[in-house]
Amino acid sequence: MFCFGFLFTGTFCFFLYYFLAIPELPISVVFKLSLAIGTLCGLIFMLMQYQINKSDRFWKLAKEFEEKVYSTNFIVDLENLYKNEFVELKNKAQGTPHYYECQRLATLITAKIKYI
Repeated sequence: MFCFGFLFTGTFCFFLYYFLAIPELPISVVFKLSLAIGTLCGLIFMLMQYQINKSDRFWKLAKEFEEKVYSTNFIVDLENLYKNEFVELKNKAQGTPHYYECQRLATLITAKIKYI
């Protein structure tokens, strides 16, 4: 992903400035500028992919946690799930949809504990 952002943005900036034919800018300055912008955009693309992967891991863990809650029928096991795995899941939440999912799972656990 980093290479894609670097090559795409760097090449675009290089050709944009080169074909505008600004006589005050030598080709070496244009090349250095395009490499700097390409590097910056490549890092941004890489960080975006990292955040997407973190979010995917959270949703996978949330689904597994929900399956464990549905499969557990003892209060002690539900309390252990809440104390151990739910805290870990809450720490991995990074946005409003994740926090709402954590609230939903907490409600699910407390409701199941009350009705067992």
